[in-house]
Amino acid sequence: MEDNRYESNAIHIYLGLIQNVINRMAANSSSCKLWAVTLMSAIIVVSNEKTYAILPVIFLCVFDAYYLNFERLYRKLYNEFLERIKTGDYLKDIFSMQTEKSSLKRIKGTFCALMSFSVLPFYLAMALFIWIIPISKIGG
Repeated sequence: MEDNRYESNAIHIYLGLIQNVINRMAANSSSCKLWAVTLMSAIIVVSNEKTYAILPVIFLCVFDAYYLNFERLYRKLYNEFLERIKTGDYLKDIFSMQTEKSSLKRIKGTFCALMSFSVLPFYLAMALFIWIIPISKIGG
């Protein structure tokens, strides 16, 4: 008897759903970076105040880490499901999109994502830019 569990439409749909969530989290993370640059630039130009420019950078940095954490959680869910397909123990979890249930673990994961190479250097460079740039040259 041939094993055709890999060709099940339900499996392909479920993996597609998870992949769509991963793609949305990656797009949200990218949008955070774009908005951080845009808002930082606009605030510096309009208000001539460095203190206000750092606020969106901080908030968007946290949101970026939050989205990266969820992207990682769904990648883990995706990979774990693929492993369960190999063992044949996948039917109980099919179409379950539940990731980490513990709020403390989610916060820890967000903090770890904050320290990642794709988040921290970008926002640190923006913060340094805000404090290094001479305001008097911008305002005229």
